[in-house]
Amino acid sequence: MKRARVVIVTLSLLVALVPLAAAQTAKAAFTASAVKQPLVRKSAETITAAELKAFLAFVASDEMEGRNTPSRGLDTTADFIAMMLSRWGVKPAGDGGSYFQKIVLKREKALPAASEVELGGKKFGYGKDFLCFGSTPAGPVSGAMVFAGDGWFIKAKNIDAYQGIDPKGKIVIITQGGLPAGLSQEEAMKILMGGKRGED
Repeated sequence: MKRARVVIVTLSLLVALVPLAAAQTAKAAFTASAVKQPLVRKSAETITAAELKAFLAFVASDEMEGRNTPSRGLDTTADFIAMMLSRWGVKPAGDGGSYFQKIVLKREKALPAASEVELGGKKFGYGKDFLCFGSTPAGPVSGAMVFAGDGWFIKAKNIDAYQGIDPKGKIVIITQGGLPAGLSQEEAMKILMGGKRGED
C-alpha cells in the first residue's frame, strides 16, 4: 500500500473562475452573486485572467506528468497549491494543521503470467485471449458463463445486450468491438467517461 498527500482545496475553484475572470478586464469588479462572504468576495475581486492562466499553465504543464495518483507531478502540484493557499491567508484544515490529508491507496493489478482462463479443457492467456474489467478477486474463480455480445445496455436507446440472459452471479463474457447501432461515438464517450458501460 502507498500513501499519498492530497490538497484539501482543489483546482476546481480556479477552473470554475477562469471563464469569469477571462470575461473581465484586469482587476475589474467580481460580480458573481454566488460569492456572498465579504472576505471571499474581496479576494475574488483581485483575480485576473493572466494570473489564472499562469497558475493553470503550471499545473497542466508536461513537467507535472499528468498529476497521476500517486506521482511526483501530483506532489509538486499539491505543494504549489498549498504554498498559494498559505500566501492568500487560507486557514489550513488538513492533518496536523497542514493543507494536506493522508489517505491510503490500494492498487490491484493482474499478473499476466499467472492469470489464465480454462474453458472445456482449453487454456486462454491474459492479455492475449482475454482481459478482465471491474472488481476481479485474486485466486481461482469458477462459475457459469454467459455471453452478452458487446455488453451495452442503454435503456433510453432501447439497446440491451443482456436481453434474454440472466448475468446475476455468473461470469459475463463480452466482446470489445464497434458501437451498437444507434449509438454515436460522442454518446459512447460520455457513457464511458462516466465509468459505466451503459445507463438506465
